[in-house]
Amino acid sequence: MYVSLIRKVFVLVVAAMLLGISGAAIGQSSIERNHAGSWFDPAAPGHGLNFQLLPSRVGLLYWYTYDQSGRPIFLYGQTRDPIPINATSVVFETFYLEGMRFPTFNPISLQRARWGEMTMSFDGCARASLFFLGGNLAQMQNAPTGTGTIQLVKLADQDGVECSADGAVSGIWSGQVLRNGLSSDAFLLMSSDGLSALIEPNSDRAGTGTWRVDSNKVLGEWGVCLTGQSCVDERIEMALKPQLSLIGPIRRGQIPSGSIALRRDPSNYLQIQGGDLTGRYSNLKGYSATILSGGGFQFSLSGDCRLSGALNQPILGKNIFKIEGAASGCSQGSTFSGLAFGSDRATPGAQSELLLAVRLGQRTVLGAALSREAERLTPSNVVDTQSLSYPLAFVSGSVTGFPERVQVTNLATGQTAEWPIVAGRYKALILLKEGKNNIEFDFGGRKQQLTLSFVPDSLPVKRVRLIYYLAADGTGELDGPPGSDRSVQTAVKRMQTGALLLQTFFAESYRSSRERQTGVPGLPRKTFHFAKVDGGLPVVEIVRSTRLRQQILGENNDNSQFGEIVDRLYSLDRQAGRVPDDFAYMVRSGIATLDSVTGIYRGGICLGSGGLMGAGVGVCHGANLVTHASSVSTVPWHFLDDTPIDSRYIVDDSRALRNYFGSYSATLGGLLHEFGHALSLPHTNTGVMASDFSYINRFFSLTEVQPDGSNLVITRMNELPYPQEVDWWHPDSVRILETSPFIR
Repeated sequence: MYVSLIRKVFVLVVAAMLLGISGAAIGQSSIERNHAGSWFDPAAPGHGLNFQLLPSRVGLLYWYTYDQSGRPIFLYGQTRDPIPINATSVVFETFYLEGMRFPTFNPISLQRARWGEMTMSFDGCARASLFFLGGNLAQMQNAPTGTGTIQLVKLADQDGVECSADGAVSGIWSGQVLRNGLSSDAFLLMSSDGLSALIEPNSDRAGTGTWRVDSNKVLGEWGVCLTGQSCVDERIEMALKPQLSLIGPIRRGQIPSGSIALRRDPSNYLQIQGGDLTGRYSNLKGYSATILSGGGFQFSLSGDCRLSGALNQPILGKNIFKIEGAASGCSQGSTFSGLAFGSDRATPGAQSELLLAVRLGQRTVLGAALSREAERLTPSNVVDTQSLSYPLAFVSGSVTGFPERVQVTNLATGQTAEWPIVAGRYKALILLKEGKNNIEFDFGGRKQQLTLSFVPDSLPVKRVRLIYYLAADGTGELDGPPGSDRSVQTAVKRMQTGALLLQTFFAESYRSSRERQTGVPGLPRKTFHFAKVDGGLPVVEIVRSTRLRQQILGENNDNSQFGEIVDRLYSLDRQAGRVPDDFAYMVRSGIATLDSVTGIYRGGICLGSGGLMGAGVGVCHGANLVTHASSVSTVPWHFLDDTPIDSRYIVDDSRALRNYFGSYSATLGGLLHEFGHALSLPHTNTGVMASDFSYINRFFSLTEVQPDGSNLVITRMNELPYPQEVDWWHPDSVRILETSPFIR
């Protein structure tokens, strides 16, 4: 019977549950030093026991468990008398301890109360059962209670006192096979249910079969193949030595054909699931494998042979997996089965390996040792040492491998934020300080750096002023549900973050629109620049009307309010000796509100108009600023926030999505649309100067929550809601912006 194969020195899937293995029955044995060690229940990992046998043959048992509240504790058991030589079970008087506090270990405060009894019955030195009965709530309020039986397997032996042949044979073994006078590296996988796999990477041999224990010997039978060629049947008879080595002859029929010498390889004891191995693996022979986050498995051989299936649950909770599935384009068969062994990244950045042995048809075994391909993060819109004239960098690109997020740290400022990775793509925003900034990307334990420089625009004229416009008696506080942060201070932060996003969006989207329309790649980024900055960040100026809020709301005329705002801004410029034509204005009105008593929305305004050479005013209300991000690091989560709009507290301005991110996107993009009018842009039938501004979230996001709860994956093709790729800036808009003195 063939089964499967694997390679590499990795884990020792200890736990000797020799279930379903033929051969001599393994009965109970007297309790000796090799019974001592760590034990656990494979069906319920997360707690375990440690059994110690003292030289006096007094037994100690520690159960690392939890109290009734889920807090970690341990129960302590001790035998009243020395354990008899021929005993196969042990009764421990068990105690619950409490009172001492970390790290002030004062023995006077220790309280010890009798808990009950634990009985450990051994079936060999690697299998046992635990019967427990205890817990007196009158004496111990925090102690666990109950009775039951747990089936245990050995997790780890004590150094130099390992189990004999009736113990934990399962696991990974490594060493050499000698055939025809030639030695070859060999790796042997022994699963707990009697399956075995052999791989000899140097000679390109692989084999799958079965194993069993007979007295002090481990007997194996397998079919060994040169990869892709016919197989021969081999048998081994390996003696298990005291230090857990396997040594013995190899026979074909009755004819000796070589020998094998292996040692147990305990290099990886990790409990992992198939999803922990996600990544792409390959070797120099052209084989490759991909493990998906859900445990899906794909194996590609040279040529057209492809295997697709899934990693089943790990054997005994360790990183040995049965694999099975369908084969396509393989002449040897249409289905496969086998074994896989792999490491997760025990050390971040370490090279991980995947060992595979699969049986195709009746007589073909394929084996492979594969290395995880290095994960790389590749920016697609910026290059190393790039200089930007604005402080908020937008970096997007691809990631090889399967990390779910990337942590981005500006080493120049110490600011860190996490950004999602979807379908191998990422988008990130990094706030730069003036000068050179070293950016570190940490994804799945890998780290890469990118250098970006912020060199502010030096021209003193034709700049943008960021305004929060309030009534004469306005507080600047926002509409919003109870418990939300509606303060004027946070409103200013939300405006500042939004202005940074619009400045960066303009630089990136205007460049891509120009490149597509001209067919010229590599055009420079151009954007608008703010008149008042602090460390490169736009300063929000608070400007007040000469009228009270109720006067403006009572009038409830957006055209009148817009005209008043324009007159007020220009009047203040003239009073300060400024030339109004040197500025374009980006304004949030803090006057609009939703009346919580009547449910009537008043004072809402989103209007814009251009002045001389585009020196105009663009205004959009701030009635739902509470849905906007107040810092760059929270932008992706705000663009995914599908919290329903509570129409008692916030006006629903969300392009019919009726949620927070829809409101955020529509009113952030709405301000840019009105500011476009301030730059003398007319309406167009597509793009920002149409109604497409309300999809601005898709530029910064990788997914969008749909009304039915599903997630739409955002690509360049569906950033705007058209069947074909459409530019953010219509050609008519681009022609006007090319001559604008505010865009440089």
